[in-house]
Order: sequence, then structure tokens, then C-alpha cells
Amino acid sequence: MSDMLTRLIFPIGELFLCCLLGGCAAPLPTLSREALDPYDRIVYVREHAIWGIDALGNTAKTIIDLDASIVAPTCSPNGRSIAFYSFEKKGNHARYFPWWELSNSSAHLIVADIDRGDPVDPGTFASPVVHSGPKRLRNFRIIPPRWSPSGRKLLVTNQSGLFLVEALGDKVQLVAEDRLLASDWSPDGRTVYYTNGIDVFSVDIEGEVFQLPPRPLSEQDVDGINVLACSPDGSRLACGGNNKLWILNLASSEITEICDSQFPIHWIAWLPSSDGIVFLSGLPDREVGPMRATLTAGIMSGHYRLLSVSISDKAVVEIFHESRLDVRMASPSLSPDGRFVAFISRPARSFEKVFVAATDGSGWRPLTAEGRCLFPTWCR
Repeated sequence: MSDMLTRLIFPIGELFLCCLLGGCAAPLPTLSREALDPYDRIVYVREHAIWGIDALGNTAKTIIDLDASIVAPTCSPNGRSIAFYSFEKKGNHARYFPWWELSNSSAHLIVADIDRGDPVDPGTFASPVVHSGPKRLRNFRIIPPRWSPSGRKLLVTNQSGLFLVEALGDKVQLVAEDRLLASDWSPDGRTVYYTNGIDVFSVDIEGEVFQLPPRPLSEQDVDGINVLACSPDGSRLACGGNNKLWILNLASSEITEICDSQFPIHWIAWLPSSDGIVFLSGLPDREVGPMRATLTAGIMSGHYRLLSVSISDKAVVEIFHESRLDVRMASPSLSPDGRFVAFISRPARSFEKVFVAATDGSGWRPLTAEGRCLFPTWCR
């Protein structure tokens, strides 16, 4: 009886959400292989290994294989190294991220050479998780390590605060002691910006903290801050909240709303030209009525849209939204030239796969044939 009810309710709930997200438009045309650069490389997690694959979906191979859970890999600016978190093996759950054990686990920050796969362990930290609400497992959030523009340092976030770590050394510096939701570097690598979900702060590498802007954002018309990103020219911060995307001018402290996404924003990235932003917006299943919530490996299973918005005219372009699929996305990654974005989606009756879409909305295509793929990141 329950199975029959689920089969009846799910399509109704899906149709309702589709209409909320702006209508049941036809899927985008499939992205041609000729549009992709075969020399680009994407790395991703599959089971307990990090894999690499070119942008055409060829030559998939294992880069690093550990007898432990691997989470949130990120490539260095030159594409030669990769940083990620590794959790010790937990019984039969080694092949999957043990998110239910995070509060009592410790994670190793690992830096490895992509070509050789030789790991270097700069240190052990408490679980790299931030509570973004009531203390429940479903509110755990994974914040990937962030490379400095020089590739020599990493920003690492955990429950205690924000740390600066030497990529190939053992020096660890506490930058900010707060429960943080997001952080980013300035293009020159001299300043770090971060948010606690209410206000935005800047920290120079010597450790002096400044609040941005002088008037707290919590006193202005800003409904929370989930994610932030510094523009490539270093002049502005893009901030995504519970339903809006806005820009903070670092020189004038002026705040400009760019678009109303209607739903929470979970990820943002600037285009290299600084004239546009790509972002992920949507709702997890637990917030859309009959569809059950799922939070596994840092993924909120639900219905999302990848969008791009122009800074000048605020025009919004849909990059990916396929309401007929059980869409699951985690940690999208923008290509170095800003033309493509890699992300995770789970087609119907299948497991999670890596997809690539054009940021101009011209199309998308699956990249991996195998399933159970997580955390894609683009490498130069």
C-alpha cells in the first residue's frame, strides 16, 4: 500500500515543484563532444578512490586509491596537486562517506601529486563540518579546502574556525575562531573573506580581522548568507542567501541585488571575466512535501537548477534543470575558462554520475558511464 501511494504522490509532488521552479520546459539540447576541450581534466570521487577523466569522457583512470573515505577534493591552481579530506575506515562503511559519524570522527587533510598519486598529510583536524542550523545530522555541511592563488596554502574550515595550512609543510595558523559557512581568497592571495551566515568579514594574512561592510549586513535587507565568492578582479563579493543573490562592492560597501532565486543558493562561482556568476539554487526533498529527504555524502537529494546571471543586465540563463530526473548535485565545479560546469546528477533508475553543461545554456551531457560518483572538480 505504501509503495503504491509513493508512486502516486511522487509525480504529483514533482510536477508541483517543477511549476514552482518556473515551468516544465523541455530539456536543453545535448552538448556535442566537439564543444569540449579534450585536454581539460575532471577529477571525482568514486567509492574510496579519486578518479580522473578528460572532458570528453575518455581515459578514466584511478589517481589515488585509499582504504578510507575520501571527501571534497579540490585541484591546485596549476592542476598538479589535489587536496582532500580522508576519514579513517569505519567497518563496512569505508566505501561511503560516514556522515552519521562526523561529530566523533577526525579527518586528515591530504595533499597529493595528481600525476604520481603520492599523498602528503599536512595534519589532522577535527571533522570539517559546520552546523548550519539545529544540531542534527541533516544540517551537517562539508566545506572543501580552498587553495590560495599561489597554490602554497590552503584554507581549511571545521567546527572550531578557519585555518591556514601550508600545502607542503606542517605550519597551521588559526585565522578566525567562529562557526563558518563559506570562505574565499582575494585574487592576490593577501586577504581571506568569510561569512558566519549573518555577516561578512575580511582577514589579511597577518590575522587582522575587519567586518564588511562597516554597517553589519544583519541590520540590512539580507536574508542570510550561505555562500560567497570573490570576483576575479578582486573588486566585489558575490553572496548567496536563502533566496537572493547579491553583490557587495568592496570599495564602496554598496550592496546590489542581482536576482531573486526564490530558493536557497548552495554554490556560486564567478566567470573569469567578472561579468557573470554561475550558481546552484533549489530545494532538498525534505522541503517539498511528499518527497522524502536524503542527505548522504554531503548531497541534498532534490530538485535544483544550475543558472548563470549577467551582472550588467541581470539576465538569467538556465544551464541545467531536468525535472524528470531525480536530480542530485554536490559541489559543482566551473572550468578554468568559465565555459563549462561539472556537477553530479542521478538519472532515473541509476546511480550518481558526472555531467558537464555549457554555462551559456546551450546543452549538457553525461561524462561518466559508471555510477556512485561524487565531488567533481575541474583541473587545468
